Amino acid sequence: MQQSLEGRWPFVGRESQIESFLAALGDMQYQSFIIKGGTGVGKTRLAHECFNRALTQGHKGGRSAINTPDGAPLAALAHLLPQGYSPENPLECFQWASDSISRSASTRPRRRFVLLVDQLEYLDLASITLISQLLDSGKIFLLATARFGRHLSEAASSLERAHASRTVEIREFTHEEMSSLVEAAVGGPVTPYSTAALYRHSEGNARRVRELVYGAVSSRILAHDGEIWHLGGKLESTRAIRDTFQSTLDGVGDEARDLLDTIALCGTVGAREFPAETTSRLECAGLVRARNEGARVGLSLVHPLHREMLLCGMPESRKRSLLAQQIARIRARGARRPQDRLNLALWELEVNGRADRSLLMRGMRTARKLRDFSAMQALASVAARTQNEFFPWLLWGEALHELGDFRLSEQVLVHAEELAENERQLVRAKILRTRNLMWGQGNYRKAAQVATERPGKVQSEAGLTALAESEAALYTFMGQPTAAQSLLEGKTPSSNLLARLPRVWSMAARGRATEALRLYDGLGALEAYADIAKLSYSRHAIIPTVFATGEAGRLRDAYLLGLQNWVRIHNLDLHYLDTLLSLMIARCAVLIGIPLTARRWAGQAAAMARQAESEGVLFASLHLLTESALMSGDEDAARRAMAQADALPVWGPFSSEAAIGRARFSIIDGDPVRAKAFLTEAACESRAEGNISSEVRLLTELGRLGEPSAAADRLREISSSSKDQLAAACAMYVSARASGDPKELFSSAHRLEHVGALLLAAEAAAASADAWRRRHRTREATAAGNHAARLAQMCEGAKTVHLALSPESAHLTKREREISDLIVQRLTNAEIAERMKISRRTVENHLQNIYRKLGVASRSELRNEITWS
Repeated sequence: MQQSLEGRWPFVGRESQIESFLAALGDMQYQSFIIKGGTGVGKTRLAHECFNRALTQGHKGGRSAINTPDGAPLAALAHLLPQGYSPENPLECFQWASDSISRSASTRPRRRFVLLVDQLEYLDLASITLISQLLDSGKIFLLATARFGRHLSEAASSLERAHASRTVEIREFTHEEMSSLVEAAVGGPVTPYSTAALYRHSEGNARRVRELVYGAVSSRILAHDGEIWHLGGKLESTRAIRDTFQSTLDGVGDEARDLLDTIALCGTVGAREFPAETTSRLECAGLVRARNEGARVGLSLVHPLHREMLLCGMPESRKRSLLAQQIARIRARGARRPQDRLNLALWELEVNGRADRSLLMRGMRTARKLRDFSAMQALASVAARTQNEFFPWLLWGEALHELGDFRLSEQVLVHAEELAENERQLVRAKILRTRNLMWGQGNYRKAAQVATERPGKVQSEAGLTALAESEAALYTFMGQPTAAQSLLEGKTPSSNLLARLPRVWSMAARGRATEALRLYDGLGALEAYADIAKLSYSRHAIIPTVFATGEAGRLRDAYLLGLQNWVRIHNLDLHYLDTLLSLMIARCAVLIGIPLTARRWAGQAAAMARQAESEGVLFASLHLLTESALMSGDEDAARRAMAQADALPVWGPFSSEAAIGRARFSIIDGDPVRAKAFLTEAACESRAEGNISSEVRLLTELGRLGEPSAAADRLREISSSSKDQLAAACAMYVSARASGDPKELFSSAHRLEHVGALLLAAEAAAASADAWRRRHRTREATAAGNHAARLAQMCEGAKTVHLALSPESAHLTKREREISDLIVQRLTNAEIAERMKISRRTVENHLQNIYRKLGVASRSELRNEITWS
C-alpha cells in the first residue's frame, strides 16, 4: 500500500454545486455563477472543477491571473490584452478583450466563453469595469469566487446584482463527506477513530483536512496496517497551517494574545473575566468561540491545533505567570464549579511543582467524577509518589487502565493491593486488577489467580459477593457463562451497576437475552445514563447491553446503540472501552450481513488492540476480520487475518466462533467434512460451557454449509426454551433448509429480516426461489428471487454461495414504472389509460408484464411490492 499522497488529492462531495453551475451555463438567461464560502472550504478548487467541466462540454474559456489586494489595474485580465496596453483607455481595452475572446470562442451553438476569476473581492475597478462591459455585450460567462467575511466593493457587488447571476454558498464538509474525501485521498478504508479525530481537528475545512492528512501520512502517524488506515498517534500541525495561523495572530495585539495563551493553557475560561472588546475581536478573527456553560459563558479555542501551536515555544515562566493569574481569578469567584476544583489542583501543580494533599485529593475525585482520566492520572501519579497511600495508587491504576496503559496499570494496582488497609480497599483493588488483566492484557490465567483468591481480610457477605461477581465476570468473558452463573446463584445482586453486568452477559449468552435486558432495565437504563461523563461505570454497561440487545433479536438497535455510544466514548478518549465497543459493533455488523462496515470496525479494533498490546482483543478482532473479509469476497485478506489470529492465545467470549472462519476456508479448499468437524466440535464445546449464543451461530453456520438436518433439532430445542428472537429466527431458517420447503424458507426470510439478519434473510429468500423454480412455480420463484435481490442490495456487496442461487432482480421499463406508480396512487386501468394517452388494452398488457416480472398476482400485492421497494 502506497504511503505517499503526492499529486493524489481528490475532488469529492461537491457534485450538486457543479450540476448547478452547468445548469446556469446552459441557461442563456444567466450571465454569471458566483461561489461564496469561508476561508479554506474549497471555493477555488470547486471553481476550477466547474471550469474544466465546461471545457469538456465544448465551451471555451480563460483563467484570470491570481488576484491580490495590491495588484496592478487590469492585471487579472492581462491574458486578454496585448502587451503595452493602457488601463487608462477603457474603450480600447474592451475592444482588444472582445477580439481576443472572439478569436478563441467556440463556433458551436449555445457554447460560451467562461471567464474564471478567483477572489472577486480583490478585483480592481478597471478590471470590474471591463468584465461588466464584456457581460453586457454577451461575450463572456463569469465564473467567480468570493470569500465570506470580506467586504466586496460596490463595483464588485454590482457584477452580481446588475447581471443575471446564480450564487451558491459552500460550507465545511460534513463528517460523512470528509470521511469519503479522506478515503479517496489515501485510496482505502480509514478507521472511524481516525476520521473522527481528523474531523475534530479540521471541523470539515477542506484545506485543513488536506494539510492534516498530508502531514499525518508523511510522518506515518496515519499509516496502513495491511487492512485499514489508522491514526496511531497525535495529529500535528503542518507548516502551511502554522503560517496561516501566525498571519492571523500578527494582527490581534498583546492583550488578545495574553487571552489566547491563557485559553491554550487552561482549555476554557470565563468570558466575563476578560475585556469584552478583546473577546469580541478574537471571535471575529475566528480564533475563539463562546459557549453557554450553565450560569457562565465559556471561551475556548476554535481549533484544537491552535492550542498546540500557541504552547509550542512558550517560555515556562510565561506559562507559570498566566496560570497564576487564572488561579487568582478562580479563587476570587469562589471556585464553585467541580471543574474549578480540578483545575486548581492541576494548575497549582504546574505553577509550584507541588500541591497540598487536600487539594490533590479533591482534584483526583473530581477528575474521576468527570471521567477526565488524563487529569486523574497526572494528579494521582504525583499523589501516589509523595504520599504512598492506597487511594492515590488505586486511582492511578484505574486511570492507566482507562487510558490503555495496561502493563503499567498492573504494576500500580499490585502496589495498591499491598497498601490496602481494610476489606473494602482490598476488594476494590482486586476487582480492578482482575478487569485489567482480563480485558486489558488478555491474561486469563493470571486474572483467574487474582479473581479466585479469597484473602483472610475479606469476611463480610458483601465483600465475598463482590469478589464472586468479579470472578463471574472473568468466566463470562472467557465464554463460560454457566460457570459464571453458578458462582452467582443464591447471591443477592449488588446494587453496583458494574457488578450486575456479568449477570446480564451470562444470561444473554445462555439464551436469555430478553430476560437479561429486563434485569438491567433494558435500553431505558442507558437513556437514563445518557451523559456517560457524569455516572461512574455506566460506560461499561454499553458492551453487555449491545450484546444482549442483538441476541434478543434487535440487531439493528444493537448496532445503532453501539454507534451512538462509541461517539460519546471516543470524545472522552476512553481508548480501552473504545476498542471493546469497536469489537462489538463489528460483530453486530457481521450478524446483520454488512461486510464492509464489519471490516472497518474489526480493522479498527485490531489496530487499537495492537497499539495497546492487547493480544486478547486482537485475537477476537482478527477472527471477525476473517469472517467479514470472506463475506466480501477478499480471500487473501481473510487468510492474512486468520494467520495472525492463529499466532495469538485464544481469548474472549466468542472464541469458539473462530471455527466459522476455519470452516469456510475448508469449504473453499474443497474439504466439507473438515468444515463440518470444525463447526460440530465448536458447537459441542459451546454447549458444554452453556454458551448458547455462540452455539446458535455455529449450528446456523452448519446448516448453511450443507448439514441442516444435523443442526435443526438442537436449534429447535434451544428456540423452544428461549424467548430470544434471533435464536428463533435461526432455528426456523435451518429447519426450512432441512425440509427444503419453499414456503417455510420464504417465511424464515421474513423472520430473519425482522430481527435484522439481512444476509441470512437474503440467502433464505434465494433458497426459496430456487426451490420454487425446481417445482416449476415461476411466479412464486420470481417473487422470492426479487425479494432476495433487494435484501442482498442492503448487504454491501456480500458474496456467498447461497446468494448465487438468486437471479438478478427483474427490471421494469420506464413505461412499466410509470404505470406501477399510478397503481400505487390507486388509479384504475381506465384512469391510467386516460392519463398516459394510451389504450386500456395497452395498460392491461403492461400490467401483466409487471405482474410476471415482480411475481405478484394482484394490484394490492403490487402496491405492497412497490411501496416496500
